[in-house]
Amino acid sequence: MHTVILAGGGSRRMGRDKALLPWAGGTLLQSQIDRFAPLGPVAVCLDRPGRFSFSGAAELADPFPGQGPLNGLVSGLRWSGGRPIFLCAVDLPYADPAWATRLYTSLDGYDACLLRSENGPEPLFAAYTPTCLDAAEASLRQGRLRMRGLLDTLRVRYFDAASLPALHNVNTPEDFTALA
Repeated sequence: MHTVILAGGGSRRMGRDKALLPWAGGTLLQSQIDRFAPLGPVAVCLDRPGRFSFSGAAELADPFPGQGPLNGLVSGLRWSGGRPIFLCAVDLPYADPAWATRLYTSLDGYDACLLRSENGPEPLFAAYTPTCLDAAEASLRQGRLRMRGLLDTLRVRYFDAASLPALHNVNTPEDFTALA
């Protein structure tokens, strides 16, 4: 399984780089890399190459800098050599590789496979096939930057997130403090 960790955001609400927050004896980013590395190659998608060269993971530069997480999908699918990818936001400290694997192996016949919670689809903890690449690139070129908007153009398989422990997205200092 090829995993792409999204770590290119501005972390405006956090006030500092979320990828570098201390977690599990290291950082959120290193924790994600270590968790997913046993499943296969891991890459980090970011806005400025060289930011995380310490991580040991491949670095993928955003093809459309400053345009959000669709960049990670495009970069990841280009990097994977025609294989599906699992896309995971760095700010999900409890991202579960077992669920990632389940989503990834459930792609048969679908463009994407992801969880749906009471807040809607979770496109930043999801598996995507190379069939998504053209639509994602077109969305970026046209300034349609919402991942959820892209989902409307794809064949998507959803799993109910109620059976998964909460992903605990960390966007603010309060979110991070609540994890401890």
